[in-house]
Amino acid sequence: MALSSSLDYLVRRKLTQTRTLTLQVTYVDRALFVFDETNPLRAKCLEIVNSKGTFCFDNIILIFIALNSILTAMADYENVDDDGNPEPNGSARNTIIYVSEFIFLVVYTGEFLIKIIAFGFAWGNDNVYLKDPWNVLDFITVIASYLALDPTLPNLSAIRTFRAFRPLRSVNRFPGLKRLVTALLDSLVGLVDVVLLLLFLLLIYSILGMQLFQGLQHARCRVVPHPVIVPSDCTDVTNECWGQYLDMLTTVNATTSDYNYNHPAYICLTKDDGVTPEDNFDLDWTKDSSPWNVGGLDCVWPEDADDERVCSLPNNNLNGDYTCPSQRWCGSNYDDQGNRRFKEVDYPYGFNRMNSGTYVAGLNFGITNFDNIFSALLSCFQAVTMEGWTDIMYQIQDGVNGPIGSIFFVSLIVIGSFVMLSLVLAVVEEQVASPLVPVKTEEQIQKEKEDATVRRNRRTASMAEMAVLKKRLSTAKIHTSPKGKREELAEVAEVAESAESADAEGEDGEKPPTLGTKRSMSKLQIAAKIVALNETTTKSTRLSIVTAETLADEPALRMWVITIIGSDLFANFMNLVILVNTIVLAMDKYPVDEDEEATLDVVNMVLTFIFIIEFAMMIYGLGPKGYCADRFNIFDGFIVLVSILELLIGLFDKPKGGGGGGGVSREEVVYQKCGDFLDRLPEDYVEDSYKQKIQRLGGLSVPLNIFLFQEIQRLQKVIALVRFQMTQLQLAIRGEVVMTEALQDALDSISDGAAPKRWIFTIAGDEFSWILGAIGMWFTSLQDRDRQNRKWLNEDRPNSYCLTYFFNPNGFLTAMKQEVTRRHKGENWALDDVVYRCEVTTTERFESVRAPPPEGVYVHGLSLEGGAWSRGDVCLIESTPKVLYVQLPVLHVSALTKTEESKRQREYFKPNGAFHCPVYKYKSRTDRFFIFKVPLKPGGSRPPSHWTLRGTGLLCNKE
Repeated sequence: MALSSSLDYLVRRKLTQTRTLTLQVTYVDRALFVFDETNPLRAKCLEIVNSKGTFCFDNIILIFIALNSILTAMADYENVDDDGNPEPNGSARNTIIYVSEFIFLVVYTGEFLIKIIAFGFAWGNDNVYLKDPWNVLDFITVIASYLALDPTLPNLSAIRTFRAFRPLRSVNRFPGLKRLVTALLDSLVGLVDVVLLLLFLLLIYSILGMQLFQGLQHARCRVVPHPVIVPSDCTDVTNECWGQYLDMLTTVNATTSDYNYNHPAYICLTKDDGVTPEDNFDLDWTKDSSPWNVGGLDCVWPEDADDERVCSLPNNNLNGDYTCPSQRWCGSNYDDQGNRRFKEVDYPYGFNRMNSGTYVAGLNFGITNFDNIFSALLSCFQAVTMEGWTDIMYQIQDGVNGPIGSIFFVSLIVIGSFVMLSLVLAVVEEQVASPLVPVKTEEQIQKEKEDATVRRNRRTASMAEMAVLKKRLSTAKIHTSPKGKREELAEVAEVAESAESADAEGEDGEKPPTLGTKRSMSKLQIAAKIVALNETTTKSTRLSIVTAETLADEPALRMWVITIIGSDLFANFMNLVILVNTIVLAMDKYPVDEDEEATLDVVNMVLTFIFIIEFAMMIYGLGPKGYCADRFNIFDGFIVLVSILELLIGLFDKPKGGGGGGGVSREEVVYQKCGDFLDRLPEDYVEDSYKQKIQRLGGLSVPLNIFLFQEIQRLQKVIALVRFQMTQLQLAIRGEVVMTEALQDALDSISDGAAPKRWIFTIAGDEFSWILGAIGMWFTSLQDRDRQNRKWLNEDRPNSYCLTYFFNPNGFLTAMKQEVTRRHKGENWALDDVVYRCEVTTTERFESVRAPPPEGVYVHGLSLEGGAWSRGDVCLIESTPKVLYVQLPVLHVSALTKTEESKRQREYFKPNGAFHCPVYKYKSRTDRFFIFKVPLKPGGSRPPSHWTLRGTGLLCNKE
């Protein structure tokens, strides 16, 4: 309302200030190639359209337009057809509107015919019907109305939407309103620059917001202090069991006298994983060393459903305004390094589990954040619309910092909303306030031609005089008196100014104001005039501050640098570099992709060096004083100096490594690693001790006890070799023993982060331990194997076995099959007639297995390659794009006779049969590493051969 009132006032003011124009309207000789000016029908049509008075032609049409608009607005949309259009049957209002449509169509058609007979249709002078854009709108509306009457045309509802243009026809009937709308349309060209400025502003604020707030809007108050596992028997938060599960977690266990959420059975990461529940915010982790960097665990961190505010994360140097209340803990689904904590699956929330912290109405369902450039642009755009911007600001204030959030969004609102609105009004006001061009008489046109000839002659004479003076100045000797040179410079500048004034003289004979005489001009102004005469220096406005006197005695190198930085090619190149730099900054996202981040760092380093080179060239070419004369140069220089400081800090802040420069040597690094490995190396197995413990488990007459005995013997050999070689390597580094070839190979391997070859293979090339190249993964596997064996040895058989941690998984399954066969000795089972019976359970995590099966064993740790597993349908499905491996749920392996197993498979896997999925010890699918086959149910109507062609298989080790 305020904008319309302001523009209307400008129009009325301009109409008052502008003198009355004399317009002479001319018409085409023949309208529609038939009706000339003497035709009675055309004469009558002209009389009708040019009629004046209260009930003139224009006013009558305006009344019909108003009635049409009112009736259209009264449509009853409670009674519509299949396309959503008002249905006349059953509604009196819609019936009236339906009948009136034909009356209005007849009236608009009559108006159209009268005008094209009076003015002509499309050919002729500027007064024909279609030369007026408002008449074009009327014409389209009429044609669309007739097309809507044709029942054979599809999508009539789209054609009927043109009826909404009918109220716009009233604009053409009010001269003031028409002039106002025309001014608004004409100002659209000027508003393009304002829109580009706004987009640039949004981009800058989006990049700044990503640097300040990225990833911090995921923090929510949680009902437990750390992530917990998802129960296998309750995978839907809408079920009553989920509430019971949360209640159980937050109650005190009578046995342990501690909350159940601290029980190892429910903790997602336990001390066995190298982390305690209190370490969820350990800032000493890196992205790689974080225990969450495993691709997501089957866990969840339940949020407080009654609290949708963003909280301030602890141990993150944040000063957010909101802290979670008592018995509530602030946490995020991402760790501090941006690793995803959980699997990206839909259960138990019904949507992506990683979005559980933000997919609430109070946080706009996670749409407005600063995790990537697109969501950041959307957030800033919503802010400048002043619709819901306070909600986003409150999120930043609560979770990040109150003052920073206020400054960021208030400044964005002031600049992006109020300043931009002022610029829009300025552009529209300029268009509305532009003077109307009067119709000129023949005498005025002739006088303007004569004045233009006089001005052209004056300009030619002035330019000729200026050329002579310039040549005299360039060939004359340098005056010893500065005053004399100043007078010559002033003379040339005065002539140049005279020529410019003659060239810029207005049509009405008025001259623009000049810069002054040669006595009032400063030395800088005079020199600027001289520089403006040189074509090579006018290519860049940045060089206008370099005076002619300073350039006269400069060396050729500086002149060469000035020529380069003043060229269009250099300016375009730097603009391209700035554009690339902006794109690189906008490509930042959360969570961070390591490979992409490394690539962007390299590109950013190259761009930084380019900016440094440009800065050095500008300083040398323009000089410090000349460079600082432009405020934009000062800003550019500040940015470059900050970038240089950031590079220096990054160089000095890097951790010391081997290779020289006063850092820690390679041998010292390996020595420290050996000490760390020795501290973490499991204790030696004492044969007498573990024999006694096996005896308590039933003795060596039990097949699985024999297998355990063999596994411990092999693991002890590995532990002894690692301990011996680590100790000898430390002694060799200290110089106490000779550095043998084997020790040197171990030193090289550990330095490169690889497991020594002697730890993996024997001298003959046989497998000594397990094939894992990275020393960190190899050593972790050693600890995991030792942990499983000691738990089995000291306590009892595990509820579920990790098949990956066995040297001989085939021997483990054979021992299990022997035990099952012995149980059925009374049924005359023979070992040769018994085969494996496998069944995939619905238990995702082995920790959820509370007891071993009545017969057989539970195994876990198998990764499915070439497919995925449907937990609901318990069958094979197509793998998710970009997901190579899927963890198979806990597998129940037992034994059954061949006849009974064949019968069971025919009944269970009908009609397509089972896909016998091979299980391998490593990714290398050879007979050497083959273990056994697991029958799996194919999903849908795909036959088992489909999965064979897909190369679907189960792997114990996917590295």
